[in-house]
Amino acid sequence: MSTVALVREVIVNGKRERQTLNLGRGRRPNNLAQGSFYLRYLCPVKGKRVNQHAGYDFNAAIALRAAKEREINALKHAESNGLKVEFPVATNQNRIEVNDAITLYFQNLSALGKDPKTIQAYRKAVEQFRESCTKQYMDEIGKQDLIDFMGWLRSQPQRRQRNANPGRTHFNKVNNVIIFLAAYGMRKILKKNEYPKFTEKSVVYFDDQQLKRLFASCMTAEEDFMLNFFLKLGVLDGEAAHAEYPDFRDRMYHVEQKPHWRWHPKKHHQRCIPVPDEIWTAIQKRRAAIPSQSLVFPNENGRPNLHLLRDIQAIAERAGFHADLHTCRRT
Repeated sequence: MSTVALVREVIVNGKRERQTLNLGRGRRPNNLAQGSFYLRYLCPVKGKRVNQHAGYDFNAAIALRAAKEREINALKHAESNGLKVEFPVATNQNRIEVNDAITLYFQNLSALGKDPKTIQAYRKAVEQFRESCTKQYMDEIGKQDLIDFMGWLRSQPQRRQRNANPGRTHFNKVNNVIIFLAAYGMRKILKKNEYPKFTEKSVVYFDDQQLKRLFASCMTAEEDFMLNFFLKLGVLDGEAAHAEYPDFRDRMYHVEQKPHWRWHPKKHHQRCIPVPDEIWTAIQKRRAAIPSQSLVFPNENGRPNLHLLRDIQAIAERAGFHADLHTCRRT
């Protein structure tokens, strides 16, 4: 009778379960490409049951099982002859738990000054991955856990959102988890063709008729100015939200870091955007009307308005179609 059992962990009907493989008489189980393998045996010295991770390759797990059986049998033989031996039980030293790794990862992102929106996107993906993955240690995570995560994502209720692209969302979340794992030296886990598939959106922009309908849907002068600002400067939403009147000089918008708002341009890239005469005149009038206000688009609390894109989308919905930041920039 074998002293070491080989166990495969798989997902069955959305639930994780472990199956002891019957390897008698050279039998080879089916679907060995799926799941991760564990060795289960009784420590002959301490009398404790051990579950040792054996990787994700069946042949490698079989070899490891055979080596472990020889080791246990040799130790038993030595003890039966009165020799004192120590069984090399694997310890948890120098292993990092998944929960500790997640905590440290986001502490480091904050310390490195990553954009809060970037951190939020990474956090959501990694926390969802943790919800789908029950592994305790980082070195136990492998390809199968990412594949299981893809299935878990598809099984979740989808938000009904206009022009939603779930495939793209799943791709982004898996990629964010890959970035997290890479921070701990776990690279090239998935091949390029193993990432979630999605259909790229076609390049679109507002034509003349759509622009007329957009401006006709503006209910206030503020909405009209905001729409003009996005369309004619081609700014990112963060650049618009943190725009301040002193940034507008020499008929240029100087996109610069704002330490007092804890904000920096995308990839810390400062740039200058030419300002058309119509926008330049409107900005000077706004500045003269409220000299004490520094921000071009403040919220009700005098802080940067981080919901400008949502306001643009509300205007577009009234016009009867969808709008996003990329469409405005292309226009």
